Amino acid sequence: MSSGDATRGLLTPLRLTPLRRGFVTLRDPADGPDLLWAPGLEARPVLFGSPPIAFRGGGWGSVVPVVYDETDPSLALRLDDRIVEAGSPVLRPDPLELLCPSPGVPDFQSYAADPTVQQRLTTGDPILTAFALRLVQTTALEAQELARAADAAGVSAGDLDEVVRAGPGMEHYPDFIDVVLPHLPREALGNDRRRLLHAVCVAAALRRRRGIRGTILHRASDDRLDAVLGAFTSVCGPIPGIAAEAGNMLRPPPPVADQVDPPRACRVLEHSRSGVVVEASTALPAVGDVVALTAGPTTHGDAAFARHCSHHRIGAAHVDDGRAWLSVDPPPSTSATAMVAVDRCRSHLVHRPDEETSMVGLAGRAPAVGDMTKRRWWRARPRRDGVTADATQVWNAAMREHDRIRSEYLAYEMDPGLRTGFPSVTDVTRPETAEFVSSMGLADALRREDPTDTDYAEQYHRAVANAARLWALCESAARRTGG
Repeated sequence: MSSGDATRGLLTPLRLTPLRRGFVTLRDPADGPDLLWAPGLEARPVLFGSPPIAFRGGGWGSVVPVVYDETDPSLALRLDDRIVEAGSPVLRPDPLELLCPSPGVPDFQSYAADPTVQQRLTTGDPILTAFALRLVQTTALEAQELARAADAAGVSAGDLDEVVRAGPGMEHYPDFIDVVLPHLPREALGNDRRRLLHAVCVAAALRRRRGIRGTILHRASDDRLDAVLGAFTSVCGPIPGIAAEAGNMLRPPPPVADQVDPPRACRVLEHSRSGVVVEASTALPAVGDVVALTAGPTTHGDAAFARHCSHHRIGAAHVDDGRAWLSVDPPPSTSATAMVAVDRCRSHLVHRPDEETSMVGLAGRAPAVGDMTKRRWWRARPRRDGVTADATQVWNAAMREHDRIRSEYLAYEMDPGLRTGFPSVTDVTRPETAEFVSSMGLADALRREDPTDTDYAEQYHRAVANAARLWALCESAARRTGG
């Protein structure tokens, strides 16, 4: 494949905006802004078009997949950043996934020697590097399809354990795992699917790396390696030099976006410190959706790709009497006059790319209910002990994340296999474990049935977020060292 062919594989078929898949390395704010990079694009500071979901994306140094405008790479659009309930199937593609499909491993292979790639992600093998780049671009939908393909092919938990096992109490753990997997939401995968992706990484590495390590450490049979890799290739295509596209697995049909009505904008009526009041209508987005706030009329393309507007995520909503109060993150500008759901604009462009420059129309008003003359309810009203609706949302989300971390850590204490396989996870003499346990102690101390005030809710939220970050580091370090 020529360099020009590979470049076309990285670009979107969208007619006007040349979207391209890229990568963002998350950095501690103390070290500077996050960095966007891609094959042929030097690393540069970048802003996210939409605020990332809390607790998503791993710790500092993790790499997340993004889409960016090749003509203006100053803004990155986070790929597949939807809120997914634990255990729920992902059945629809993210609209960006359709507007800018992922290149395959053969496309990335042409860039394995690219200086930017070598600096940010190197495996010592050009084919493994291309494979790792493709894995970083894996979405939650693709990961679940990969798991369904493995189940259909009869790949069992025992097969995965056999592939991953390197010896008594030891596991194969390629270095690039900590780069390519943290971006996938745990809620969408669960431990079984994450184990499958771990096995896919190991199988690819073992297929490429033979020699003395292959004679000392346990290596699964080629049949088992091929069975695991077949699940990947059935969804993501072939891996040159490792595995052809699986012939015995049914490749899922290409994802398609639902046909939707043209998006409509809601009028912004008022602003508050943490949200906006909009005119209730059939175009009203849901909690968790990303919306574009604009200072005037906007086009479908501008709203979809964060041009001449700002993107915000809705954290809470309250609708009454023809008006809706919405808390948004980050806080809104006072100049916004209209709001439109971003994913609706993107889904519309999947079917009508020719309307990228057409204007978004205003939605009609929803029927008003009741009398609005006696109270101005839409401001963030104090609740128990001065706690706002925003703070309650933050508190409840932090409690759910706190419960998840507790559950995952307790599994290493209660499950005999995990306890003997990875004893360092609970070994407090180990720095990673000690830091995590200390952070959990603070979160546990702050937890109670309800927050006392908004500041307390935010303090608890920060404590849980820090515990989640340290837990990811603690667990990955133990699995990387095999104990």
